[in-house]
Amino acid sequence: DLMAYPAFIKYGSWRPVWRLLGPALIGLGLGPLFFGMMSDAFKPLAGTESVRWVLFGAAWLGLVPAFFFWRASLRLNREMTAKAALTLG
Repeated sequence: DLMAYPAFIKYGSWRPVWRLLGPALIGLGLGPLFFGMMSDAFKPLAGTESVRWVLFGAAWLGLVPAFFFWRASLRLNREMTAKAALTLG
């Protein structure tokens, strides 16, 4: 009976499932643990504001991937221009 369990279990294709769930489980499992440890590390310096400091710092972490996406976009523009030039002429 196909409805007894999901098709990915029946046909053994777990790999796509873990490709999606693996990073999510790591991020949701280790992310809060890491930020909690950072908050505890900042407690002697910041006191009760240590959670605020860590979360404020985490908000700035988005600049790192933004920088790399920007750099990749420059390369992509060059590659697309070069490909168009080869295609046209």
